[in-house]
Amino acid sequence: MDNLNIINLCLDKGVHYKVSVYQKNYDKDNVYFDMSIKCKTDIVNKKMRLYEVQRNKEFLIGQYADSEFGQLAFYIVVYSYFNQDKPSNSVRKMLRNIGEDVNKANKILEDHIGKNYFSLYRKEIGKISDDRCDVFYLSFENNIIPIVRNKRLPSAFVIIYNYGFYLKQFDSLMKKIISHYNLKLKKEETEELKRLYLKK
Repeated sequence: MDNLNIINLCLDKGVHYKVSVYQKNYDKDNVYFDMSIKCKTDIVNKKMRLYEVQRNKEFLIGQYADSEFGQLAFYIVVYSYFNQDKPSNSVRKMLRNIGEDVNKANKILEDHIGKNYFSLYRKEIGKISDDRCDVFYLSFENNIIPIVRNKRLPSAFVIIYNYGFYLKQFDSLMKKIISHYNLKLKKEETEELKRLYLKK
C-alpha cells in the first residue's frame, strides 16, 4: 500500500488472520486508534470479511470468497477512507453561490470534474445524476445507487460535485492498479469496488 497516509498493520494469527489498518494523525507523530479498517480471513471457510471499526464496534463492509478480489477490495476501502484527495472547497463555494442556476452549475462541474462523471436532471449510466434533487449513481448494470434524497439546490450541486470528484478519482486509481498488476476485472466487480470507494 505505497503512498498511503497510514501506519500500523497489525497481524493476529489463530482461527482467523486479522489485519487492522489505522491512520496516522497528520499533526502528531502517533496513530489514531478510534477508527480502523479491519480485514478478517477465516482460515477454515476461506472467507474474507472487511469491517469499519469505530471505537471497538465492527461494522461489516463486505465479505468475499475470492481472496484475490477480497485483497483488492481491502486496498480500495483503505484508500477511500485514508488516502482520498478531497474535493475543492473553492469549487464548493462557487456552487453554493449560484443559487438554482443549472447552466452555471453545469459549466462549473464540467470544468472541475468533466462531463463523464455527472449529469444534471437526467439519468446517465456511469454518472452521478439527479432527478429533481434526488442525487444518485446510475451503475453500468443500470442500478440506481441512492446518495441523498430531497436535497435542495444549490446543496445538490455540491453533492454531485463531491461524488463526481470521487468517481473520477476512483477511475484514475483503477487504471493504475489494472495497468500495474495486469488485472482483468468483470464489469460487476468494478462496480462493486466503485461502490466501496464511494462508501455506498
